[in-house]
Amino acid sequence: MDVKTAFLNGTLERDIYMEIPDGVEIDLPNRKSKVSKLLKAIYGLRISPKCWNRKFTGVAESVGLRADDKDLCLFTWREESRFITLLLYVDDMLLTGNDNWKIDDIIKQLGQVFKITILGEPKEFLGVEIIRDREKKEMFLHQKAYAGKILSRFGMSDSKTTDTPMVTRQVRNWKIKDLIEKSKESVSEQVLSKQVDKPKMFPYREALGSLLYLTGATRPDIWYAVNMISRNQENPTADDWAEVKRILRYLKGTLDKGLLFKGATEELIAYSDASFRTTLQQADPQRDLLFACSAIQSIGVV
Repeated sequence: MDVKTAFLNGTLERDIYMEIPDGVEIDLPNRKSKVSKLLKAIYGLRISPKCWNRKFTGVAESVGLRADDKDLCLFTWREESRFITLLLYVDDMLLTGNDNWKIDDIIKQLGQVFKITILGEPKEFLGVEIIRDREKKEMFLHQKAYAGKILSRFGMSDSKTTDTPMVTRQVRNWKIKDLIEKSKESVSEQVLSKQVDKPKMFPYREALGSLLYLTGATRPDIWYAVNMISRNQENPTADDWAEVKRILRYLKGTLDKGLLFKGATEELIAYSDASFRTTLQQADPQRDLLFACSAIQSIGVV
């Protein structure tokens, strides 16, 4: 769903004034000596997003939805086995649940306050593409288009591919190795690296920021590699930039990868290593939860 002119629904809690805008018919002396008092929020105010969120939260709570304590843009409703979830991003909303009557009722009540456009079943949301197979009860989330834009932005669209986003062991370059062997002092490898390969102008932070959005959405497979390169934001070297390009080459060969959610069975499968697999059955939910937490913690995810 989409809310038309969302920010105009916000209510101001204090007086805000602005210069009289162009187009208002008023004589020159009054235009120079008078200002306009805003009666409600408008686009361009720094406080408008907060006013809009406060307004929407109040309306959502009036229809039975509850704002999450950790994410103020996530709203839920639950009654026994029935549940509704609403996700808000500025003026875009995703609404889902297992009670169609309650969904229709929420849409109706929200529509009485805001001008809402119903866009139907979502195919894309915030750069995440959604492919749903109702017969197989599967949902696949990917960011192929977004990853392609990253490759194009940093000139890696025609690059060669690689099978892994990073290597576990490597000597950064032979110059560093020679310096370590010749040096009598206890100088760290990182300091030597900065001496040999002085920082150059790379779009390092821009590439890192683009990759971070992928890791938090649909590509946890590059999470560790991106975490490693994020440690060198202050003075990135040519070697650091080479590691970024390796991740981009890995993305080039895995554009079709994403997250697949299956709902046909209640079986939970957790992966903690490439050569280790644990299949969890529903027989003992408490045991399954402990096993799942243990497997997730083993790969560094909290």
